[in-house]
Amino acid sequence: MPNRNFPFLETGRLGLRALTLEASAAIFQDLSDAEVAKFLVKPYTNLYEVKNLVQALIDEYQQGIGLTWVLALKETQAFAGRRTHSQISLRFCGLAVKFCSSTSFTKPNTVSLNTSC
Repeated sequence: MPNRNFPFLETGRLGLRALTLEASAAIFQDLSDAEVAKFLVKPYTNLYEVKNLVQALIDEYQQGIGLTWVLALKETQAFAGRRTHSQISLRFCGLAVKFCSSTSFTKPNTVSLNTSC
């Protein structure tokens, strides 16, 4: 589904646009920040790892299983973070568990489980 229209959103001070590989350097800068890194399961130590993460998130969108926005300040277009929504099916002990996770660089990951599948 590479030609899907990506939803562009705006708030009073932010523009939310599609994630691209060009955002990798700014994302790496955020992920390597000590305050952010303490909430990560695995710290990112180089730009190559972050480019792989960004490509995986782009692939999720193209497959219809995820959506990641880049947040940018409207006035300056400066990178302000990212927002990711994913739906993943896991099989554990014969049970299917679906969950959505929302990620922001400024806050730890939040995960809500939905076991009604």
